Amino acid sequence: NLNVSYSLPRFSRDSSRIAMVSVERLPDTTQKPNSRVQVAESDTIKDIFSTTDFLRLFGWASGSEVIFATTIQQIAATPLNLDIVVAPLNGASRKLVTLENVYPRTLIISPDGKTLAFTKRTDGRDNIWTLPLTGGAVPRKVTDNPNSTQFLTNLAFSANGKTIYFDRQDEINTISMFENFD
Repeated sequence: NLNVSYSLPRFSRDSSRIAMVSVERLPDTTQKPNSRVQVAESDTIKDIFSTTDFLRLFGWASGSEVIFATTIQQIAATPLNLDIVVAPLNGASRKLVTLENVYPRTLIISPDGKTLAFTKRTDGRDNIWTLPLTGGAVPRKVTDNPNSTQFLTNLAFSANGKTIYFDRQDEINTISMFENFD
């Protein structure tokens, strides 16, 4: 189908499955596109979540659950309000939390699938936050950026998940890090 595009493929931890986002643009342009989170395993593709909202897929949480964000606004380089959603393979999704003023393209999941990291803009400043992906999770600020013209972007976890690397963008880009943020 030429009206369907696929993006953001993410392999499961054991590499036996791949999750992806598909977006179907409808012939009637007044209708919102259908966005789906799909999982491919062997020769089958299964829809585990469907919406007319916009989606951003991060990867696989602990076990065999896919984690992603939904928003009513188109995903862009500006901060948005996002619902963080976890969907097991049976499709019984649940919203973990709503995050406000988050740059959607900064959201990353730790290698063990237990922590989400992201950049949030509050009081005119960017800071990096983490969110444990366990029940009753509460976001926690892990940087204290005093500079309103400094942007924190391009987050990446180390292989052991104990360090987050990021760009600090001022007049020039600088790669920074902090260790043992627990």
